Amino acid sequence: MRIGFVAAAAAMLASAASAPAAQLVTDGSGYAGPVIDIGHVPSPGYYFGNGPFTFGGATVTGTNMFGTTVYGQAPYGVGSNGFLGNSIIIGAGMSDAAVIIDFATPVAAFGAGFNYDPGLDPLNFPFPVTPATIAAFDDQGGLIASFDLQALAPIDSAGQNDYFAFRGIDGQGTGISRFVFSGAYIAMQVTGTADTPPPPPPAVPEPASWLLLISGFGLVGAMARRRRRQLA
Repeated sequence: MRIGFVAAAAAMLASAASAPAAQLVTDGSGYAGPVIDIGHVPSPGYYFGNGPFTFGGATVTGTNMFGTTVYGQAPYGVGSNGFLGNSIIIGAGMSDAAVIIDFATPVAAFGAGFNYDPGLDPLNFPFPVTPATIAAFDDQGGLIASFDLQALAPIDSAGQNDYFAFRGIDGQGTGISRFVFSGAYIAMQVTGTADTPPPPPPAVPEPASWLLLISGFGLVGAMARRRRRQLA
């Protein structure tokens, strides 16, 4: 019996050793996993909160104590990586905050467009800073894989606004029940619609401005009349 148990344990270890490791995915061209759709966001087009909020088969929860996870089309800056103000996002609203996505059914892979602030210096920034990281967990809460994006697959927008680069995790046969992105004000691109306030109307000129405009029109008219008399 003991020999049989040892043989079975050895077989299990060999199977585990031969199982492919989860992979960091940086090309979204063949991605067939889920996409988070946050639906319709009324004016001003974004909101804050830790949730949990359920979007289809995914439940999203923020971990920041101040409730600053942002959803929608928000004025969201990521330092030298630009500005995400025209994109629908879920963003970690602090430099050390995390966003947790729990799937109702495990998925083979998950990924999306991401961006983060690459210029935060932990020694000089006034708030705690953690690297921009994505991680996947199984249905027992066990870590499948964790990847430091800034070290392994950095994102550089080259000064572009509303720039996102695909980053994801393929479980390589292990179902992903939880996906976490965190650190460096990281933001994930999602789908949805947002009502944003219309631009403010042009300012009504003050009386002094009207006087300058009328005077200008009068001067232009006088010059035109003078030119006509000279030509005659």
